[in-house]
Amino acid sequence: MRNFGVSIVATAFMLMANSVMATTSLNDVTSYNAFIFNNADSQGTVGGALAAGGNVTLHNNGINGTSNDGYALVVGGSLTKEWANISGKTWVGGTKSAPQWDSYTNYAASGTPAPINFATAKADLTALSGTFAGAATTATAAYAYSGVTFTGSNSSVEYIDLVGSQFSAINNATFNTFAAGSTIILNISGLTGGLTNMSLSAGSNYNLVLNYYEATSLYFNSVNIAATILAPNATITGGNGTITGTVIANNWNSSVTLAAGHADFSNLVTAPVPEPSTYAMLLVGLFLVGAASRRKISLRKSEFNAH
Repeated sequence: MRNFGVSIVATAFMLMANSVMATTSLNDVTSYNAFIFNNADSQGTVGGALAAGGNVTLHNNGINGTSNDGYALVVGGSLTKEWANISGKTWVGGTKSAPQWDSYTNYAASGTPAPINFATAKADLTALSGTFAGAATTATAAYAYSGVTFTGSNSSVEYIDLVGSQFSAINNATFNTFAAGSTIILNISGLTGGLTNMSLSAGSNYNLVLNYYEATSLYFNSVNIAATILAPNATITGGNGTITGTVIANNWNSSVTLAAGHADFSNLVTAPVPEPSTYAMLLVGLFLVGAASRRKISLRKSEFNAH
């Protein structure tokens, strides 16, 4: 019994130690213009920072911003750099390849710990995408001709369910009855999809999320979008146009220009899940109650035997 009690206490301390591990949120990655879990082949200008867990290829473009981690570029695999200007520091986990005349040297020192755990981030953000997709709808979408009108409920966070094939056929959107600065999450179904000749610049008035929760393949051609793209399992391709915000995807192979956005998702609250420390305290409490009960029984037996 004593060993069992020690085991409970040890388990409790392990849970409390694990409770300090934070879950990756949208706000954690929005200081990056592109947050890619696997490979990134970037042919367009990146106004902010770029992070990729796999290999990165940069062509005649620039990386022009710095993330909250202090890096302009984070590469989990190998970096192939052509005529690309990088405005800040770069961390590379694998090899580096650049032309002989390339003068860029602002790389993190060998042995510097990786600033991002991409496996953890992907698991967390994929789960978040699923949570968004399962949320109750609070707003509506009405299609007419080549556009769609979204009508909200003046809530701080709005959810709209969309069929991907319908949404990909439009080229403009109107937002009605949404609170200023609210977060609007478009849950877009379908394994494939994307947008062509699409103006979604009105999204700049809100914290707009295009949640492609099922997609494995997406394209963006000739677009002007102000939104966060959440597509954790998708490979994104396409060219021309601008996305102002953060693109979160599995792979990126595009010449679309990425412009730094200023989304704030601090008003997002997902369903509460008990922290590991909560379970730990419960285990300790149960152990102490049990120990106290056994002590009382032992004392009563001692008193009975004494008489």
